[in-house]
Amino acid sequence: MRDDKPNILFIMSDDHASHAMSCYGSRINETPNLDRIAYEGMRFDNCFCTNSICSPSRASILTGTYSHVNGVTTLTTKFDGRQLTFPKLLQKAGYQTAVIGKWHLGHGGIHDPTGFDYWNVLPGQGRSFRPLLNGELPEGWQTSMYYRYWMHLAHHYVYAHYGIRTMRYKLIYYYAEALGQPGAVDEPKESEWELFDLERDPYEMKNVYNDPQYADVVRELKDELHRLQQEVGDESCEEVG
Repeated sequence: MRDDKPNILFIMSDDHASHAMSCYGSRINETPNLDRIAYEGMRFDNCFCTNSICSPSRASILTGTYSHVNGVTTLTTKFDGRQLTFPKLLQKAGYQTAVIGKWHLGHGGIHDPTGFDYWNVLPGQGRSFRPLLNGELPEGWQTSMYYRYWMHLAHHYVYAHYGIRTMRYKLIYYYAEALGQPGAVDEPKESEWELFDLERDPYEMKNVYNDPQYADVVRELKDELHRLQQEVGDESCEEVG
C-alpha cells in the first residue's frame, strides 16, 4: 500500500459506556491497552450515538445516516446492503476492505455484508477538525445534536423517545409508543418530558422541565429540536408549541 494511503483499523466494542475504560477516568476497570491507544492517538470526549443500541448504531456508522434513513431502527430490523457505505467508498479509493466478527444486521441476500473484499462474521469528506487542536471551534460547528430511541419497552424497559443534547442541556421527549416498529412492544405509556441541566446536574438526577426558571430554555430547546428533526427528515410525535 502506498505511503499516502495509511492502513485503517476500526474496532467497535459493544455495551459499555465511556467510564468502562480507565482512560476516561473509570474507578472500576483498568484498561492499559486501550489507554495506550487513547494517549498515543486522539480521545473523543464529546462524541455521541444517534441510536444507542447495537444494530442501529452499526448501521449509522456504516452509512453516516440516521436510523429512519438507513432503515435499521431496532435490533430486529435488517440492513439493506444496497445502500452507500464507507467501505464502498474506500474500495473506490483503492483500498482492500474486510470485516470480521459481529455483524448483527441480518444475513442472506441483500442483508449480508457488502463493500468488503473479505468478510467472516458471526450468525464525501467532512469539515476539518484542525481548529480544535488550537482550542478553536471550526466554522459552522454544530452545537446541538438530535437522537432517537425506537425500541419501546423492548430493551431495559426504556420508553421510546427522542431528544436534543447541547453542551449544557439534555431535553428528552418520551412519546412512549411502538409506532409499529419491529421488535418494539405495542404497549403505549403516558408521554412525558425531561430536562437536565448538565452543568448543575452532571449525573442527570433532577428533572427541571417544569421549573419556571427554565421556561425560556425549554422553549429554545424545543425550537432547536424541531429544527433538527426537520433537517434530518424525521417527524415529531408531539404538537409543536
